[in-house]
Amino acid sequence: MKDKAPADVNVTLIKWVRDDAPVAEWDKVGPLLKNHCATCHDTESGLPEVSKLEVAKSLAEIDHGASVATRFSHIRLFGIGFIFLFVGGIFGLAEFNPFWKLILISIPFAFLVLDVASWWVTKFWPGCAWFTMIGGLGFSLLGI
Repeated sequence: MKDKAPADVNVTLIKWVRDDAPVAEWDKVGPLLKNHCATCHDTESGLPEVSKLEVAKSLAEIDHGASVATRFSHIRLFGIGFIFLFVGGIFGLAEFNPFWKLILISIPFAFLVLDVASWWVTKFWPGCAWFTMIGGLGFSLLGI
């Protein structure tokens, strides 16, 4: 809804959210929300009433993704790893140049490790999301 408020108001609201919505700044942010957002965000519209501090604060909470404790990447790592192991074992029995056989069997594992490791790194450095896409694409195309 950034077109509903001037750019300077948008910048102020974004900064407030990025600063974890401090209550001390509500005197500055509250009127901005009331003037530019509350006309649509009211009880009749069914949208959250952003002119109320507790509602605005709850909407301003930043989603940091799944915690380390709730990630189950090892299941994917082991499951797909075993598929690659079995297929690689069959491929390893083929009569082929041993050097190229080793390279071709290892590449899907490398992409799998890149994919799973990038999930963890992206949690801290979002720019690393490209490695997730590269890893997933690589092991999908070359491993299966």
